[in-house]
Amino acid sequence: MIFRKTLLLFIILFGVFGLSSCGIVEAISESTRGLVGLTDTGTIISKDVYIRSSYAVVAADLLEVKRGETVEILNEIEFEKVLWFRVRAYDEDSTEGWLEAQHVIKAE
Repeated sequence: MIFRKTLLLFIILFGVFGLSSCGIVEAISESTRGLVGLTDTGTIISKDVYIRSSYAVVAADLLEVKRGETVEILNEIEFEKVLWFRVRAYDEDSTEGWLEAQHVIKAE
């Protein structure tokens, strides 16, 4: 009985900590948040800005969004003391990428 509990605890801990490093847990949590309606929206407050492929300096520009447009905020991360939002645009391709948080105001 103790062996089964220990094994179960190991499996749970491995699942949470082992898979989190490869992004599986993040992907599952993002899709779950979307299913239950826990995603945030934000409005672009800068004149025009590009949704980028990543938050790296060399990231590609994916889509230009303009002041007043709304995006869905999927995730956020702080990278080198700058807050970034992972967003989904409401264009025909549902473009997903990254925007600096300074360009977006949350709808909260």
